[in-house]
Formats: sequence, structure tokens, C-alpha cells
Amino acid sequence: MRVSDNGVQDHRQTAELKGDQIIVTSYVGQKRAASYSFPLSAWLTTLKEFNQSWYQIELLRSLAVLSGDGGAGQGDRILDSQQRAINRLLN
Repeated sequence: MRVSDNGVQDHRQTAELKGDQIIVTSYVGQKRAASYSFPLSAWLTTLKEFNQSWYQIELLRSLAVLSGDGGAGQGDRILDSQQRAINRLLN
């Protein structure tokens, strides 16, 4: 199953569950820009924390490759979009 979030204009983020791995893929326009994966158990661990959203963003920040124009604000918006895609996937 694959879910997309289009919260950042022209920077679609997708989350896919394959077995026990979550695969996150970033697109700029229609071109795939980056992809990474991590165990589902890492995400489930964040759900046990008091501030789940912060732990989820920090997990993604440790894995994601963020570069290009837009600076840190653009990177934060992309991480938020990836987080929304993963939460939609798992809900």
C-alpha cells in the first residue's frame, strides 16, 4: 500500500509499507529525488512517547536527506509532509 501527501507544492512525499519496512520517497515535480527506508518497529516506538509528533519528526530527520533550495524551513515542511504520509498509511 502506498500513500502520498502533497502538503508541499510540487514536492510530493509518499510512504509505502513493504513487509516490516516503511519506504519514504520524495519527488520534485514528477522526478524521484530521494528515498529511504526504516523498520516499522521504529515508528511504532514513537507512538509510546508523550510527544509522539516530535519523536516522529526527529526519527525522520535522522534518516532523510534534505538538500536544495528553500533552506531549513523547506526541509521542515517536507519532513511534516513525510510524517503525514506515514500516519495516513498506518491509520
